[in-house]
Amino acid sequence: MENNYEDKILEAINETHNKTNGKCGIKSIEIASKLGVTFLDIRDSLNDLNDKKAFKIRKGINNILLFKA
Repeated sequence: MENNYEDKILEAINETHNKTNGKCGIKSIEIASKLGVTFLDIRDSLNDLNDKKAFKIRKGINNILLFKA
């Protein structure tokens, strides 16, 4: 089931990238909310994707944001 989350996480990141023309990132909590799960459910998938460098991480004003790699 984790791979399912990985695909959906990347889809949410790409959707935000396309909608904002790459100017805005998405918070991990927003991704969890879009998927209808808790952050703890997607945490391992996020760590795996981060290890694969599937997205970029940047610090926003209030939170860490995920951007398309």
